[in-house]
Amino acid sequence: MNILAIQGSPRPNGNTRAVLDIVVEAAERAGANVNMVRLAEFKNISGCLECFGCQKKESEPACAVDDDIQGVLKKATESDLVLWATPVFCWSPSWLAKMAMDRFYCLFKFEAPDKVRCLIEGRKMAAVVTAGGPESDGAEFIHVQEMDRDADSDSRLNGEDKQRVVSLL
Repeated sequence: MNILAIQGSPRPNGNTRAVLDIVVEAAERAGANVNMVRLAEFKNISGCLECFGCQKKESEPACAVDDDIQGVLKKATESDLVLWATPVFCWSPSWLAKMAMDRFYCLFKFEAPDKVRCLIEGRKMAAVVTAGGPESDGAEFIHVQEMDRDADSDSRLNGEDKQRVVSLL
């Protein structure tokens, strides 16, 4: 399995990175090939302009914004799973993660008013989300109970790794 891990925290060695590292290590032990991207290290990053330039090519992202996110979009089309990692800032993802998420718009191709095709259709998405307080303090957009249930049923994290993730959260 090829995983693209997108670290969206502006803090290079904060809690989000610590939790992401645990998840990445477990995935690699399970045989996954992980490509980690740290958005804060990019020198040239811009948001989506909603110019629809991306709609001019049907089989590639074709985003008209020429910046460092171009490589992330290409890697996403080559990955089996895109793993987003972000802290909660003001009840939403970090500005870096949000900017990158918005740029994924170019992976959707609008072929007709009622027909949309996605260049990463069938691939999986996952998220590592960290917050400085309880769920009611900014992270309520995450349903921890559902995440716990899903992790128990389909996770490759062993008990020790799960405990480390829980203790960091």
